[in-house]
Amino acid sequence: MAAAMALALHDRVSNYSYVGGRSRDKDGLGVVQNGHEEIITVQNPWDVLAVKALRNCILLYRNHHFLPAAEEAKEAASKTNRLASLFTALADLAVGCYAWDTFRHKEAKQRLNKARAAFDKMACVESCGIFGKVVSELDDCIFFLDTVCLQLEGKGGGENLIKDIIANAIRRADDGYHYDDAVSRLYSAIEKAAKVRLQVQYGINNGDVDLSRILDEQLRGELEQQCRDARDGRVKLPLHKSYSLLSQLGDPLGQKYVENSETLHNLLNVRNDSLLAHGFKPVKQETFETMLAVTLDFIGAGRADLPRFPELREDRFETLLWG
Repeated sequence: MAAAMALALHDRVSNYSYVGGRSRDKDGLGVVQNGHEEIITVQNPWDVLAVKALRNCILLYRNHHFLPAAEEAKEAASKTNRLASLFTALADLAVGCYAWDTFRHKEAKQRLNKARAAFDKMACVESCGIFGKVVSELDDCIFFLDTVCLQLEGKGGGENLIKDIIANAIRRADDGYHYDDAVSRLYSAIEKAAKVRLQVQYGINNGDVDLSRILDEQLRGELEQQCRDARDGRVKLPLHKSYSLLSQLGDPLGQKYVENSETLHNLLNVRNDSLLAHGFKPVKQETFETMLAVTLDFIGAGRADLPRFPELREDRFETLLWG
């Protein structure tokens, strides 16, 4: 009966108390003798082992539900001394990935560095190699975030920033079938590719073009006439004009856009016609997949070139659960 009650309450209580004692009848096998009773309190063994909590945390993390994963890890850390360091590190990892997933790259780098230090410390005393693998994957992530942070400050070519946006688009599609959201991100990646190339290679800000940098007089006149904003007086280039300028400057990316203009134009119109832009048409999965393939080909990258979060798998932690 006591065992049945313990099983029934395993996820509802933190401690169990029962009446025991050292002196029992029937040669120590019977009931506690009167006057020798003791109140014995033990911690819930399911909290100590934290099997369910760890599995829940990993499942939430793998499905990119980072904040619920962090909350699960924090609660588990408060209940178990045995795996408290692991759960604290998992919480930092999950919060770091959430910051990354919402484009807060500096915050993500800080959190992932904190998680890395904790996993590295655990790796020094482990024997199963779990934490060393996580540390290696975190090193790759932190290096990638370093480059993105620099590129956001205008230092570097911007390639990793574009890849980060595309990876984010894939997660939107894979996690919840948010294809409209995902296509908007792919549109942003193509748009940012032109913006970054103009800025890095030619010193031209397509949101405020310094016409003195345009040496061709006819081209300068076209931009003045067609792209001058009457409200603030700045010359602003939309996506197609940005790529057109790149092409006229002899840039390979601009020329590639012009060569594939019909395909790209049709796909970019999908975003413009979507509910999250100017239209009323929901985006289908096959449309997203097509746009993703074209976007990757356009920037000259494959899925293997995109950033990935550190992998957590339950089988990696079996030794910890039962060791």
